[in-house]
Amino acid sequence: MIGLNEQEGRVLAFVRRHQAERGYSPSLREIGAGVGCRSASQLDISLYSLEEHGFLRRRHNRARAIELLASAVDIGRVRYIPLGVSA
Repeated sequence: MIGLNEQEGRVLAFVRRHQAERGYSPSLREIGAGVGCRSASQLDISLYSLEEHGFLRRRHNRARAIELLASAVDIGRVRYIPLGVSA
């Protein structure tokens, strides 16, 4: 089972929903507005973690270049770990 913190879970859910509704990836600003995070660096950390867990792939230096991987569809295996608590 893969553990994500609450913000990573919200980011992943927002990206999935945005792509399903609009057919393309959200921008970093749209993700921030959608999950209630104003810090671009914090969003970048969350996206990096999601990449490391195999949920998505980003093509850096390109706009709206977030690709959801097959593991992102099987979100039922994910559990949330509160920040500051080790698994």
